[in-house]
Amino acid sequence: MCKVFKVSRSSFYRWYTAGPSKRVLEYSLFTDLIKKEFDLSKHRYGATRIAAQLKRKGYGISRGRVGP
Repeated sequence: MCKVFKVSRSSFYRWYTAGPSKRVLEYSLFTDLIKKEFDLSKHRYGATRIAAQLKRKGYGISRGRVGP
């Protein structure tokens, strides 16, 4: 497969053995927080309000990260 994708074996195994990236971990944390805020608002708040709520709670998150 490495030949097909033109990737060295060492690069593949370094990627394969590495854990999840910081970005992936941060994304999963924010996803849980966003869902929690959305549920607390009884599914009424949109991306702007949810982002504002999370900023008040001390999380640095933008509206673009909350919404589609």
